[in-house]
Amino acid sequence: MKASEKKDAIATLKLDGSLLIRSVYKGQVMFRTRGSFGYEFLDNASEMEWFKAKYPALFDPTLMEGYSLLLEWTSPANVIVIKYPEPELTLIGGILHAPDLPYLTMKQVEWTASFLGLPCVKWFPLTKAGWDEMLGDLETESTIEGYVLRLHGEQTLVKVKCVPYLTKHGLKSTLSTEKLVDMWFQQGQPDYKTFCDNFMKDFDEETFMWALGAISNLFDGVKEYNLITTHMAGKALERRGLSRKDAAIAGQADYGKTKRFSLYMNFWEGKPPKPDLLKTILLQSTKQVEIGMFKPTAISGD
Repeated sequence: MKASEKKDAIATLKLDGSLLIRSVYKGQVMFRTRGSFGYEFLDNASEMEWFKAKYPALFDPTLMEGYSLLLEWTSPANVIVIKYPEPELTLIGGILHAPDLPYLTMKQVEWTASFLGLPCVKWFPLTKAGWDEMLGDLETESTIEGYVLRLHGEQTLVKVKCVPYLTKHGLKSTLSTEKLVDMWFQQGQPDYKTFCDNFMKDFDEETFMWALGAISNLFDGVKEYNLITTHMAGKALERRGLSRKDAAIAGQADYGKTKRFSLYMNFWEGKPPKPDLLKTILLQSTKQVEIGMFKPTAISGD
């Protein structure tokens, strides 16, 4: 937050694809992904021919010779977590070939994108309003990966990812009951059909079938969780007229000195239940499962 006080902090949308670096070397345009000398090894490498027709200026070696352009390559054939409807190259940054290799500012990136006919990544200054918008997205937004903060004259880059994105990304590495529980709460405690529909929308049918057993197990726990919390809320309401001490004694007789008792007292006090308590109760009500990394048979990527 302090960085925004200098009024030179920028946030850009973080796209969920592969970084593609465009440079000119010995009169030829070169494209490579991070940590490699090319892109041809990618399953969706053939999309470059489509980009060549769509963005001819990007392939012109007489343009932007003294720069390395940073592009995000998103594609439905290379899904990490976020799905994109069609292949696209988006300009997200640039580096000037000078001794200190400075990043282009976002105003320069925006101009370059317009000059080359490319889409430019969404960006906004981190004023208080911009900061508040970003923090809200990081907690709840499920359709984006996150943001890149550009600080100190836009020369320091810090990546921050949305909580729902981290949950989904982690789930594909190892699916566990706890990760599904996190997803269920993040979605507002939906019913079984809505949760499955959301899961299919976020991933694909193959991933859904891989996770289906664990999802069914989760909803066995949800059924028990709903019975427990409904019982607690009812007991708390019955005892609303008692003193706190008497209500606590009655609650301990029902639930012991446990997290369930703490949640019962939340209900008795008329306070919104604490999220960590709700999560604990659901985990206690659900058989714990863990499944190894998802291995797709169709094209996927990371």
